[in-house]
Amino acid sequence: MIGMADKPKLPRFTRNKWNMITSAAIAGVLYLVLIAFLFLYTTNSTLRAELMLAGVVGGVLGWVAGILASPFGGEKDEFSSINKLVYGFVSGWLVNKIDALFASSEAAKGTINELSWIFIGYITASFLIAVAITYIARSYWLGEGQKAAATTTVTA
Repeated sequence: MIGMADKPKLPRFTRNKWNMITSAAIAGVLYLVLIAFLFLYTTNSTLRAELMLAGVVGGVLGWVAGILASPFGGEKDEFSSINKLVYGFVSGWLVNKIDALFASSEAAKGTINELSWIFIGYITASFLIAVAITYIARSYWLGEGQKAAATTTVTA
């Protein structure tokens, strides 16, 4: 018979449980709003597909940014070089290309249309929701598991 001291202890996340539940619920509601917007804004299936693709791209980029923003202990060294590379890319080449694109577009004339703003908002919203939920999940939920595993390994 196994005594109480012999039972393996599972990590308990009670301290951050409500933060995680609330964050997941808010992210879920926000994504549902984005999906509802797809169907309420337009009946054009091509535009709906383009908006959906923009949302997926924003979500994937946000997921990657959330992972890079919340590395686990062993990932910090690996991610630091990736972060420098991404920062160099974004601050140099990508900003230059985006600036050239806007300089030659309607945005430079101040006549950016409604559809462009909707795409920018849709991508940005998907990106920010994904960053937030990924960061919170890795920092508080999975991060607590990493800390508990490290503590168990050290004390064992």
